[in-house]
Amino acid sequence: MLTWVLYLSCTRINSFIMKKLLVIILTCSCFCTNAQNNELIYTYDKQNVVASKLIGTWKIDVALTTLLLKTDDKENTDLRDKKQKKEKEKTPLEQLTIEFTKDTTVVGTLPPLEKNQEAGLAVYLSGYLTVKEKKYPFILVEHRGNMQVVWYRERDGNPLRDTESFIVTIAAAKEKYNDLLFIGGDFNNQPFKAFKREK
Repeated sequence: MLTWVLYLSCTRINSFIMKKLLVIILTCSCFCTNAQNNELIYTYDKQNVVASKLIGTWKIDVALTTLLLKTDDKENTDLRDKKQKKEKEKTPLEQLTIEFTKDTTVVGTLPPLEKNQEAGLAVYLSGYLTVKEKKYPFILVEHRGNMQVVWYRERDGNPLRDTESFIVTIAAAKEKYNDLLFIGGDFNNQPFKAFKREK
């Protein structure tokens, strides 16, 4: 009798283990298939500071950005003049505003990752960013430990052909309207611009 009970117990345990292993195998198989296809996987996490607070309208913080862009007085004069001329050709700092809106359906409209495949497959946020009255689809991913916005624009008639990206981080305040957004470049040797929440 005891032998029979032990046999049934082992059978049930083995059955449970086999079911768990099957789920793990199927999950890994699905993930590997998506990885091979470079497909994007929407993975929103409310504990991700940037993903949970990026949505809204942000206006440049001129004082803080000026401080971040300040160059060393010993820097080559010609190089500094070229930088200042280039900056003047851009939109004046005080007029620079960027808006992020959430739209989870954007992920399904984007092509498989190509040159940005090293950014990974997990998409923590997707939607549209609007700057200078132009609207672009974007995704928020992790790349080399940094949160990075990848946005898509038109090239050669294809509205999603060209991709650009920038590193992004947020300093969350006690009150939401005091949050600060910092936008950098593609790499860690480029200075950031600071934005304060407008909406």
